[in-house]
Amino acid sequence: MLLDDIKKVFASNGALSKHLTTYERRDGQAEMSELVGKAFLDGRHLIVEAPTGTGKSFAYLVPAILKTLAAKRTVIATANITLQEQLVNIDLPFLRRVMGIEFTFGLAKGMNNYLCSLKYDQLNEHELPSFTKRYLKRVRGWAEHTDTGDKSELVIKPPDVLWRKISATSDDCRRRMCRFFDVCYPRAARKSIASKNIVVCNYHLLFANTAMKISTGEGTVLPVFSYLIFDEGHRAADIAREFFGKRVSPFRFARLSSDCLRASARSTYGAQNIMGFSNVLREMGKHLFIDVRDYYDEFHPAILEEPGFVEYEQEAGLLAEYIEVLEYAATNEPDKRSKADLKIYLKRAESVLNDLRECMEQLDPTCVYFINEEEFDKQPSASVESNVVEPGEMLNRFLFADTEATIFTSATMQVDNSFEYVAQELGVRDYDSAVVESAFDIDSNVQLVIPWMRTDPREYGFADELADIVREVIRIADGRCLVLFTSYKNMWHVFKKVKNDFSFPLYIQGEDLNRSQLIESFKRNVHSVLFGTESFWSGVDIPGEALSCVIMDKIPFPVKDDPVLSALEARGEKVFFKHSIPRAVIALRQGFGRLIRRRSDRGFVVITDDRLFSKSYGALILRSLPKTFDTRELSDMESYLDD
Repeated sequence: MLLDDIKKVFASNGALSKHLTTYERRDGQAEMSELVGKAFLDGRHLIVEAPTGTGKSFAYLVPAILKTLAAKRTVIATANITLQEQLVNIDLPFLRRVMGIEFTFGLAKGMNNYLCSLKYDQLNEHELPSFTKRYLKRVRGWAEHTDTGDKSELVIKPPDVLWRKISATSDDCRRRMCRFFDVCYPRAARKSIASKNIVVCNYHLLFANTAMKISTGEGTVLPVFSYLIFDEGHRAADIAREFFGKRVSPFRFARLSSDCLRASARSTYGAQNIMGFSNVLREMGKHLFIDVRDYYDEFHPAILEEPGFVEYEQEAGLLAEYIEVLEYAATNEPDKRSKADLKIYLKRAESVLNDLRECMEQLDPTCVYFINEEEFDKQPSASVESNVVEPGEMLNRFLFADTEATIFTSATMQVDNSFEYVAQELGVRDYDSAVVESAFDIDSNVQLVIPWMRTDPREYGFADELADIVREVIRIADGRCLVLFTSYKNMWHVFKKVKNDFSFPLYIQGEDLNRSQLIESFKRNVHSVLFGTESFWSGVDIPGEALSCVIMDKIPFPVKDDPVLSALEARGEKVFFKHSIPRAVIALRQGFGRLIRRRSDRGFVVITDDRLFSKSYGALILRSLPKTFDTRELSDMESYLDD
């Protein structure tokens, strides 16, 4: 019945064709939708690669919608807000209308997307930087009339320094002790989501629900669901690694310092003692992480393998004293609301102490610990962080085991025609898999050029040779190029070499415009060029003539000192072949996918890395690309344009 209903939706005379005058059945889309429906019926996990143009969102939404008739809830997790908003604002409303099925849906967001009425009420404007005052005026006008408290309603987004002061967070929440409990915006949003048939969220919220399940036995961030869909599934494991890790930094100590001021004002007992910790916590935290930075600058460790690598017991002892004073104040506080506040500050201090000990001593064998450089108070500083090395076991046990079926999809789920790498990363053991047919004729519409290179990407002189090739490709394509780099160093070197050679605009990441503004400017100016690094290898959607050539500077291998790969290598794994190459293949395929975004698109992909032919692993990478290479001669690009 379900599979028959799916077929009817995608038939040439089905629901979609009756409401879309330009509807053309896509075999890959219909096939994927039936595969998802079958996975739901059979209670099987499914990994499906859906090339660009498949229309994968309709493919998984249709069976999810049909399953709402059997009171089955589906959660859809994605990595970016643009896709989430497309699903909720465009795709789901359209399908509800054309399929004639009454179902509910919503976008679940983290608490920090909502106004906290208590924090807003208690806001002290004098604590804010002067430049935020004009934004605050707009926020006040909105806050007086909003029904949802959702930040997305604001046309001009307030700066983070302001929004943090007034937004809701789980560790600041008084819950029933708050005088605004009955009109709490995030509580109302969660209550609304609890009744939806289809829930869209980001990976962080899904993993927060999983973390709650691990710690309490029950996930309360999201409603109970039967089916789970991972869109952009190739990114899920890395997001999980970071989410389930820990981080300690001078900023966390600074927040405790601010807590001291509030706690002393709320406390009937020990206010002076609490106040005494304020400055010392901030300063000790600041100097501790200067020591961490000095250690990093001297030894440059990829990962931390030396418990107590810097002295931190004095800071830990101070935190323990602070916790003891707070605990006494909270236990003896007669006012219920003040007691609730003190318990919040106590819990936060205990969390910082526990995370500090774990990171400094590297206590969790499932994690890798490392140092990140950053600034604090305009001085060099650092943070100590951890990532879960292999999150698959955790995800399988606490997430996938509780679903009737989980669907993992993306345009790039395979490496060398195998799903093994992605399945292992995610911890999916027993699964079905498929690759559906692309709606685009990649072989006819893309010329893959891998030019002859005299220098290896690791050798001196590569960036100069790269600049010469980029200049020539830009000339042949008359602009219209997205140039993707694996490092800022190469990007800026090439940009400076070629920027004065053309009359049309050349845009570069990190100069004047943010990512969205760069993409919009590149779209508007058809004969222009955009230079970008890692964040531009995926999630850039520019159909039409404006993007006619993608240049990738080299195979995007992970950096040598990647903490997770370093940890796996220390465990005896053959990291290069088991992890570095698969990651590079997926990133390279993502970059390739920027070019063809609709059926009429046509152009070139240029990869300036001779290791694709000179190294043994090059053949595997070439086999993994969407098409075989066409030429090594740049001159062939001109004849291709003339065809």
